[in-house]
Amino acid sequence: DEWAPQLEYALPRLRFSDGGALPQLLELLLQKRPSLDSALKLLQVDAAKRPQFERSYVATGLAVQGWLASLQGDMGEAQRLMRFAYEANPEDRWIGFDLADAMWVTLPEMVAQGRGERQTLLSILQVRPDHELALKAMWQLELREGNLAQAETYRLSGQAYWPSPRRLITSLNAASETTYAPIIRNVNIEIGIKTFIPICSIIAPLLQISCFCLA
Repeated sequence: DEWAPQLEYALPRLRFSDGGALPQLLELLLQKRPSLDSALKLLQVDAAKRPQFERSYVATGLAVQGWLASLQGDMGEAQRLMRFAYEANPEDRWIGFDLADAMWVTLPEMVAQGRGERQTLLSILQVRPDHELALKAMWQLELREGNLAQAETYRLSGQAYWPSPRRLITSLNAASETTYAPIIRNVNIEIGIKTFIPICSIIAPLLQISCFCLA
């Protein structure tokens, strides 16, 4: 699983290599990706499982397009596509984290425009209840307002979601949240891509279809 990976992949080399190899690879895979109907037939999806498969398939395609836009520097388009991906399949972990991280990065801007800090943080936690930095911020907000019981709830929630060393509730008290958010966003993109391409390399030769058939 994600906490005990069994395989290591060479995608970081693509991610940071010269010549834009990773965006080119994603573009190629998206071009070769079969239509939804073709994927349903090739994978022989049971009728009872078709609704969930359709949501996952559509969401995964939108997410990969969003990652591609992000890698190409179009952050507005990336966030728009990721929002659509989340609406299609809110249960997808990587999509949810990508969207929540994008919302976190724009938190100061939203507050400056008049949106309440509490409302904005709760919107992030609605997408990902285990978003570390949003939990930490809510903990600090409740402490500032004297809501000690609620603050303790957020503190415990933050500790419960992640094993050490990712317990930012205790380890990042003195750190700047805006410093870490872009890093986390990039990690989520890379981990998500790492998940899809190895699956593609195994399934595609057998089914003669491209990557991203399964979410």
